[in-house]
Amino acid sequence: MRVLKTTGVLVMLALLGGTLTACAVNPQSAANWSTIDCSDVSAQAKTAKTELKTAQAAQKDGKGTPAEVQAAADITSAKSAIAQLNARASECEDTEEEDATPASETAKECSATWKMVPADHTDNRWFFDGVAEIKTAATPKQAANAARVWLDRVKTDEGLLAGAAKVILQREVDKTTLIAADGCTTEAAVDLYAEIAMTVASAQSIVPESAPADGWNSGVNNDNVIGDTGSGISGDRTAIKIVLPDGRVIWVLARCGNIATPRTPPLPPGQTDEKRPQDDPGPRGNAPDGSGQNENSGPDVYIPREEMEDPPDTPRVNPEPPPPTPPTPPTVTPENPTPPDPVPTEDPAPPPPPEVEAPVVPETGCIPITGVVTCP
Repeated sequence: MRVLKTTGVLVMLALLGGTLTACAVNPQSAANWSTIDCSDVSAQAKTAKTELKTAQAAQKDGKGTPAEVQAAADITSAKSAIAQLNARASECEDTEEEDATPASETAKECSATWKMVPADHTDNRWFFDGVAEIKTAATPKQAANAARVWLDRVKTDEGLLAGAAKVILQREVDKTTLIAADGCTTEAAVDLYAEIAMTVASAQSIVPESAPADGWNSGVNNDNVIGDTGSGISGDRTAIKIVLPDGRVIWVLARCGNIATPRTPPLPPGQTDEKRPQDDPGPRGNAPDGSGQNENSGPDVYIPREEMEDPPDTPRVNPEPPPPTPPTPPTVTPENPTPPDPVPTEDPAPPPPPEVEAPVVPETGCIPITGVVTCP
């Protein structure tokens, strides 16, 4: 019965021709949303979304009746309006950004490609501010989206794009071939980015997973991507794990956007954002590069206070010498119940002065006792 009923409705609609369609045109379908004022975009978008929900409910309630056809038309119209309003919102955002940028600093438009804008590589990072989407990724879908966001940022820096090609495609690329004289990307850069993006999109898996503590980090030195001089990743290791089509594994760290690998990366060695004890110049002297000997590493020629370039406020006072170490008491054991005589040690106190000899009486040869001047 439902089939016959539905068929009957369709036949009736065919006989009526375009009458229902003409009467059911949504006002939004006639509007040109591409020229709407930017201040009205948000309100109109909310209205369109509300009408979409209403039309979807009407389609469900009017199943098998002429109202279902009308609701379908309304849904199509509302979706078209939403799409146009979203595009208009993006145009308005771009206009606001251009208005906020001085004309002298406005980047030149690139007709068929995009502008190369170097990223902030402070602290030897791919991106000093990291990648927020990787930090918050909790599902494979979110991880895949974070990978796309990361690639969108990589493609605008010729050094990072060449570095990504070296790791992901295992291909050496001269970064100077990726940027034209006007600062726009070359066709070679467009093709390279497309190949990298396709390789990542074809990955066996992309999931949220922390980089291994014993992995190898990468970084940026002088706008060139480099690999760490040793293994080990400390600190925040939040990342996404990408298993490439050939089975190789890389991680992209949220804190910096750096690529990490399970073994030595195919990159020249250099300094990353990973701090190691040997990187601290303190213990290695005060040479400009943090290596070598101190200017004065120990005792040398004595310089009188009055000849010092920067004498201390008060003269140095040497501390008292430590007391002598007392002798170790003899050890008593069952095999040696009687301790040996202690080894005599030198008395640290100065010896007493010698006694004065008493005078001898020449006549008698008498020597008076101590304290007596003469003999009796």
